[in-house]
Amino acid sequence: AERLPNITGSALAQHQSVVTEFPAAPGQSGPSLLHDTYDAYVGVSDPLLDLTRPARAAAERAQLARARADVATALYGVRQQVHASFFNAASLSARHDAVAATIADLESQAKVVEARVRNGTALRSELAAVRAEVLRRRQDDAQLIGDRDAALRVLADLTGIALSPDAPIALPALERAVADSRTRRDSVAARPEL
Repeated sequence: AERLPNITGSALAQHQSVVTEFPAAPGQSGPSLLHDTYDAYVGVSDPLLDLTRPARAAAERAQLARARADVATALYGVRQQVHASFFNAASLSARHDAVAATIADLESQAKVVEARVRNGTALRSELAAVRAEVLRRRQDDAQLIGDRDAALRVLADLTGIALSPDAPIALPALERAVADSRTRRDSVAARPEL
C-alpha cells in the first residue's frame, strides 16, 4: 500500500450573511463581494524514493516472527493442558470401569453371603461388612464419575468441542508406532560401527 500514490481531497463551502461593500461613484452602484464562496482541493503525493521502506519492512517481518513465536508458545501450553485433561479423563474412565466390575463382584458376593445367612452358615455381620464395602465402592465410583465429568468439561473448554459426560474415551493405538520404533532401534544397534 505504501507504493501506491496517496490521493487526498477536501472541499469547503461558506456563506457570509454580511459582506463588505465599497462606496459607489455618484450615480452608479458600488461593487460588492459575493455572499458564497466555494473551495475544493485535491492533492496527490507519490514517493519517488523512500530509503526507510526496507528497514520498516524488516522490522515488520521481525514483529511477525515474534508474534508467531508467541502464538506457538501459548499453543504449547494449551496443548499440554489438553493432553493432561484427555489422559486424566481416560484414566478416570478406566478406574470407573474397574470399580464398576468390583461393585458387580461384591454384589454377587453379597447375594451368596445373604443365602448363607438364611441357611445359618454365616453371621449377619459378614453380610453387613460386604454391604458396607459395596457402599464404599459406590461412593468411590461416584467420585470418579464426578472427576471424569470435570476433566471432560475442562477438555471441552480447551478445545471448544462439546463433550457429553458419557462420551467414550478412545486412547490412540500405538502398537504399530512402538513396533516401528523397536525395529529401527534394533537396526541401529546391529550396525557394526556401534
